[in-house]
Amino acid sequence: MLRRMFQRPLFNFGVCLVASIALGCSSGGGGGNNGGTTGSNGGTTGSNGGTTGSTGGTTGSTGGTTGSNGGTTGGNGGTTGSTGGTTGNGGSGGSTTPTGGTTGNGGSGGSTTPTGGSGGSAGGTTGAGGIEAAGGAAMSTGCGMDPDTTGTTLPYNGMTFYKKSVTFAGKGGASVSGEYLIALPANYAKSTPSKIGFEMGGFTRDAIDCIYGDCWGFSTEGHKANAIVVAMTQINSGPLHPGQNAMPQAGWELTNELENNVAFFKAVKADIFSKYCVDTNHVFVAGGSSGGDMAHYLGCWMGDELRGIASVGGCMANTIAPVAGKAAPVDATMPNGALEAAPARGQEDPMNICLHTMDFGVCKGNVAVLMVHGFKDPHIPYAEARLTRDAWSPKNACGTGPTTPLSLTDLHTMISTGGANKIKCVDAPSCNADYPVRWCEHSEGGYDGSTHGWPSNATENPDGAGTDIWAFWNSLK
Repeated sequence: MLRRMFQRPLFNFGVCLVASIALGCSSGGGGGNNGGTTGSNGGTTGSNGGTTGSTGGTTGSTGGTTGSNGGTTGGNGGTTGSTGGTTGNGGSGGSTTPTGGTTGNGGSGGSTTPTGGSGGSAGGTTGAGGIEAAGGAAMSTGCGMDPDTTGTTLPYNGMTFYKKSVTFAGKGGASVSGEYLIALPANYAKSTPSKIGFEMGGFTRDAIDCIYGDCWGFSTEGHKANAIVVAMTQINSGPLHPGQNAMPQAGWELTNELENNVAFFKAVKADIFSKYCVDTNHVFVAGGSSGGDMAHYLGCWMGDELRGIASVGGCMANTIAPVAGKAAPVDATMPNGALEAAPARGQEDPMNICLHTMDFGVCKGNVAVLMVHGFKDPHIPYAEARLTRDAWSPKNACGTGPTTPLSLTDLHTMISTGGANKIKCVDAPSCNADYPVRWCEHSEGGYDGSTHGWPSNATENPDGAGTDIWAFWNSLK
């Protein structure tokens, strides 16, 4: 989050890339209102009763995250009794199966007062344990369209990345532009939705840095998983790859960065959904260091739009709490000014990097969580990162139990004896089946020997942490 990632050598493909929240909780639909107030003026024509009773409420919208209610209104009476709302679908995984509106009683010639379909009873707002159920594949609006493969290309390891740009309303309503790189799977089909993974690098690092080493193996393993892969460069006025003391510098998650970067992510996501066939129920976000902090933030405030997150060397950053102990992360769009009072890049307290007390009950939806952390990371302290992990666990209905895959002694021994770098993972016990929380420890020294960084091919896996991330995501339905 705070320290600069080592600049890995980049391949010269003649491409120069320049770095260049209002979220609402979902709610169920209203219950079925009464139909026509009376089937008045039956007479010979049944006027105002309608010649045929209009159909009752529309089908109850799918519950989704909250389980919408059934039919919206019962239909009017008329010569044929109108039907009530059709079956209202409950929230997926809801604890009850809502029934639709009952059949509205038809007004014979308008002589009776037809009752509209009563509202379908509300489905459980979420699945068992207060957690939404994971859905199957869902198609974006770009499905059926020819994919946008125009513009500058960047070949990498059998993939072709296309450079794209978006313009969006940033902080204070200012018009801001940003760039991203997108690669399609080899079997991409315009009418078959593909899952998608976003990757974000660290402080001062750009999308190319992420692809070529900072996010080791992410693109390659994503390509193997037949997923769309997107690399993003954070929005900031500061330089990329600056001198040691240059300020400001570009990161993702602190006060002078977060609002624009959240708006940027939303804009990129919307742009891709409109141009490519994406499985909108399988959207994943991963980041390293500062990008790992951002993954946690998005997992909280956009959890109803994401399936899973992966953080490598990150935590839920203390973006909005200069003093330790803030209870919950604060959405950048909340009109309480808290964000503006938070420290900016270069002003944060290095002894208070991660939030120490968190109430993830305020977060939207649920996400599967993977955290990969070096056992002696001083930049995003190992012990504080585990506080973030321990906050995600009850959010995902996990139990308590062993959460340390390797002892510190074992890890120290691996490094001191020159043995192979290790990544070892363990799941929090008894989590909701759709939303596991996995903690991985690694012993790779990283760019400065501190184990802060994204494990690479110097570990047991040729694709480093990329292997662990996509294996985790591929296991999710």
